[in-house]
Amino acid sequence: MNVSAVTKRCEWLENRGKKPQGRTLSVGMFLALLNEAHMGERVGLAEALNERRAEILERWLQVLLGTYPAETARFLTGVADPFGNPVGQTLRAGVDRLYDALVGGHGPDAMAAAADGIVRIRAVQEFPPSVAVGFALALRPILREELAGAALADAERAALDDAVDRMALAAFDVYMQCREKIFEIRVRELRDARRMAERLGA
Repeated sequence: MNVSAVTKRCEWLENRGKKPQGRTLSVGMFLALLNEAHMGERVGLAEALNERRAEILERWLQVLLGTYPAETARFLTGVADPFGNPVGQTLRAGVDRLYDALVGGHGPDAMAAAADGIVRIRAVQEFPPSVAVGFALALRPILREELAGAALADAERAALDDAVDRMALAAFDVYMQCREKIFEIRVRELRDARRMAERLGA
């Protein structure tokens, strides 16, 4: 219901004899109807996130790619062939999945599954933890800027911040699991190499 609809609603009330004495509705009744109009036009959090999806994802991907050397970042964005550029495709698909999990209000397991592709790559690329999973927290300022014009309640903005925190924690859990696996593989390789050296020296 927009303001024009409010006017029509006022006329309808007048025609039904529900207006107070005089030729106009009371200020209180008009404001109540105007508030009803604004509530009807109010965009919810999920709708705002979906409306700004393309812009948010592109900015978030650029932040992620910004952690790589310039030449590498150009390659990751410039080669569209998934076979010629599997890492770039995994990063792009990964931010899509993470965003969907965020918008969908999914739990930690779903968040971790969505983050797995990106974090697994970054875990083997020897990024420090703060950089490897920092891209998740980088989404927060992007969301605040892109949704600045949305009429969101304070509780909705707080819930969104909390969701970003939970996503970052899920990504960190995946990162630690990957690093532990890498460490186990390296220890096993060193142990096998030592045994082979002992056999050759026997």
